Amino acid sequence: MASGHFSHYFSKERWQRIKDNRRLVYCTVAINMGALLLGYDSGIAGAVIPLRTFKHDMQIDGTRVAVATVNSNVVSVLFGGAFFGSIITSFLSYYLGRRAALLYSMILFALGGALQTAAKNLQWMYAGRFISGLAVGATSLISPYYIAEISPTKHRARTVGAFQAFLVAGSLLAYWVTYGCDLQYHPTLVNNHPPAGTNTTGTIDPGAPADPVTTSHLEFHSAGWRIPMGLQLLPGVVFTILMLGVCESPRWLASKERKEEAIRMLAWLRCVDMKQPEAKDSDSQVGREEKSEEPQSTVTTLSRNMDAGQRPAALHSPEIAAIHEEYAGIQAQLDETRGASYRELLSRVNLRRLAVSTFVAVFHIWTFHTGILYYAPTVFKNIGFSDTRSALLASGVFGAVKFVSTILALAFTVNRWGRVTGMAVGTGFQGILFFILGAILKSKPPHGGPIQPASIAMMAIIYLYVIVYSFGMGPLPWVYSSEIYPLRIRELGQMWFTALTWACNFATSRVTPILFVKLGWKTWMLFASLNLGGAILCWFICPETKGLSMEELDILFGAISAEQRAADIEKSALPALVSIAQSGYLNQTTTTMRMLFPLSLYALSASALSPATVDLVKARLKDAAQKSWEIGTRQQALLELESPSVSVFTATSIPGSPAAQSPTLRLSNAARLAFTSGKLDDVVGMSHEILANKEAGTLPLMKDGSSADPASNGVGMIVANWTDAQGSDFEAAARDQLTWLLSNVPRSSEGAISHRNSEVQLWSDYIYMVPPFLAYYGASTSNRTLVAEAYKQIKLYRDVLLDKPTGLWQHIRQGSFEDRGFWSTGNGWAAMGIMRVAATIRAAGYADQFTSELKDFESWTEEVLNGMWPLLTEEGLFYNYADHSKTFLDGASTALMAACTYRAAVMFNNTKHLGQAEKVQHETRANTHITTEGWLTPVVDPHSFHKQGQQSAEGQAFVLMMYAARNDYLVAQKRPLGAAANVVGVSYSGSNTTGGLNGVVNVGAGLNSGGSSNNGTTERNNADYKASFEVGTIVGAVVAVIAWVV
Repeated sequence: MASGHFSHYFSKERWQRIKDNRRLVYCTVAINMGALLLGYDSGIAGAVIPLRTFKHDMQIDGTRVAVATVNSNVVSVLFGGAFFGSIITSFLSYYLGRRAALLYSMILFALGGALQTAAKNLQWMYAGRFISGLAVGATSLISPYYIAEISPTKHRARTVGAFQAFLVAGSLLAYWVTYGCDLQYHPTLVNNHPPAGTNTTGTIDPGAPADPVTTSHLEFHSAGWRIPMGLQLLPGVVFTILMLGVCESPRWLASKERKEEAIRMLAWLRCVDMKQPEAKDSDSQVGREEKSEEPQSTVTTLSRNMDAGQRPAALHSPEIAAIHEEYAGIQAQLDETRGASYRELLSRVNLRRLAVSTFVAVFHIWTFHTGILYYAPTVFKNIGFSDTRSALLASGVFGAVKFVSTILALAFTVNRWGRVTGMAVGTGFQGILFFILGAILKSKPPHGGPIQPASIAMMAIIYLYVIVYSFGMGPLPWVYSSEIYPLRIRELGQMWFTALTWACNFATSRVTPILFVKLGWKTWMLFASLNLGGAILCWFICPETKGLSMEELDILFGAISAEQRAADIEKSALPALVSIAQSGYLNQTTTTMRMLFPLSLYALSASALSPATVDLVKARLKDAAQKSWEIGTRQQALLELESPSVSVFTATSIPGSPAAQSPTLRLSNAARLAFTSGKLDDVVGMSHEILANKEAGTLPLMKDGSSADPASNGVGMIVANWTDAQGSDFEAAARDQLTWLLSNVPRSSEGAISHRNSEVQLWSDYIYMVPPFLAYYGASTSNRTLVAEAYKQIKLYRDVLLDKPTGLWQHIRQGSFEDRGFWSTGNGWAAMGIMRVAATIRAAGYADQFTSELKDFESWTEEVLNGMWPLLTEEGLFYNYADHSKTFLDGASTALMAACTYRAAVMFNNTKHLGQAEKVQHETRANTHITTEGWLTPVVDPHSFHKQGQQSAEGQAFVLMMYAARNDYLVAQKRPLGAAANVVGVSYSGSNTTGGLNGVVNVGAGLNSGGSSNNGTTERNNADYKASFEVGTIVGAVVAVIAWVV
């Protein structure tokens, strides 16, 4: 497992992705040299001030308090400059551009560094530090913005996170450079021998021997501190040279209405040649219509030339289209933020956001991490590393631990934990560690001389502390502060957060050395109290933001009331949303809020699609569905949308299953009643048409190069049989399809039924087509063996297609060609197919017999959702290949993934990604991605999955599935679930059904509809919601911040 994970990071595909994004990588590295310089400049003063050579040259002496005050001045003046630099630069970057502002900051870095290196007194040093501080403030503000603006959404977390890694690397470098220079240039003892012939009276007697009495003195070498100070010029030179090859921010160019330049810069960054009529599509794959009837070479990725004559000119190059789409997204964001001002930031609707952001800025600095970081050698001296050299060595290890921890945190955990949970728990743990350290220092104070075991224990606690910090308070405050602001004022909010951070840095760096001198061990108790108190306040003051849409955050922060939000929802929205304002839960505790929030607040962000839109989508689906899997997908969508009593997700039971035979359910023929009421007309009509066109003597329901796709119609056949509809032998057709799959289709050596007829080949699409049919047929005949076969087939496919490091499924493996890419629709097919089988098992009454299998289904679904949703773009869509930004955006797979998420919320109580699903649903509802004619757009060509299409039957079906799944989720929050029901409780009266699908072990006997029935299905009712969330007032938040700081 570990080996596979390691090899994933060094695979050919990963190196190819780096090559495809080489200019983005270059610009990120170039800009991050500024972060390296920032970290070096922030850490170098704290590393240098303990050196005896520095104190000698700067004439720092006097009482301990006086020395500590001078030390704090040397360190803190940098952050005073950074405060002003961050404010001034915000205006310079607006008028001059990101690139120009960064280059000007390098001039300040060079001037400040030169003054510090050549300083002859403290006044020179203060001036140099302040000027460098101006550059530090500029770099800390502009660099993350620039990186975020040039990065595609899917890479943004990593590229912006690299800034933090370079920052920590800079401070690490400062410690080790200073340590090395101290080894080489430490003060040396020089003996003073009197000249030969000098007598005791001081006169020279040439014949007298030298007096044996000699004197000695210390010789100080300024190079010991000037070299570390001077080396800050080196990253500045490298940064300046690299900046010559960096482009201006496309977003800034667009903000200045320089459209052509912005598009050209975007194309340059994405390595797209805008002059080429047809860009190479390295990820082009054969589609469903390009069947593998002819021998193909086995390759990892099979490229095909696109037929330009069959597509409109706008689609000749998906890469060029993607550039224009990205520019359109940038322009849309600029339109939204145009005219934003600090007055808007201070307005009533945003005041609570500002208060919470202010608290987090103050809180995360006054946990005193920066004080420890900037004065690490002094800290280690105070706990027993009395020798300067040993203190510098311990500081170097401290920096190394912090660097490694930061890399691991950015790579694996920063997006997995809740923001508030990570900050509060991490800070609480830090407080505990500080209490322990203070207690050890009180009971075992150092007395000079050799390093004691107690000192080593305290050093270990500090190292453990910095690990905790790196995973919690290191990255999370910056992420949190950006998330709570709406896009329109986010940049202004971040400017305020950055400036306030530098102001607090100035304050903490100013007082830390004095605290160590005056309070001693009590300093650690003070740190501990501030951390624990801050953790408690953080938990109660800061609402959780991870996974929430901006609409949800608007309600959470009081920018809009629930009544106003409900009033904005179109008339077709569920009226239950209005009841949120009248709920009696507004004053519940924060703990209750955190428990109920995921299940209640998501419904507020958007209403369902309007009935008119649903009808349009359904009509276009009817027009477009021609191929076997398109018809099967349409059948399933209509069952979920119009016949909940029959759909496996919402039916009380399945006719012929053990659950249907339970006397407590008194099942009647739900399918027959749905048919007589007209709700199954389309499904039964499609089944009639399939059989009317079925060639005599053939087993599959439809002729197809795929063995799996025709099976998608199998459930519809079984449902049609239960309706007593006349004119077709649905029973025989379903049995023939089953016979074909079990007896005629080739299998892998492990027993996996092939997706293709001509060869053994495994496609992720198969999971939606075959296992649900096997499970439903087995349930309808009380044949547990067939249900178990459905589970087996999913497991065999997963063993081959799953990419364990990402949790995503590859598209095609084995056979004459392969597609190892993470096709977004393929992952949706897999997740929804798994859940259909799980729902069938529950509705059939087999849950107790398939306990472990259901747990597997829950886990397997979760890994797909966890792998896909972090790749959702800012446009609210997935790329056709989820992790490949050079492919086009696709609405079909996005709608399917949202449907999967709503189903998982009900079936497995997995509400983790409901926020993203609501975002998708909202965008679709707003007609952003549905045309006036009812077509979903943009979509992948359903017949050739590497190309962008204009219309997609399966995409239309996925929208209906998303709509139905969301409605079922809303209803599930209103009523408790029965033992056999999945979502909707169904009341039945009448006689039991007789007959059934029998003899499936040898694919023998028939499907019999049975006796009379009277089945009543409870309609989907409007759901009521009770949201429990904190309504903290602005005054309370501000008072809490002030009280905590005091």
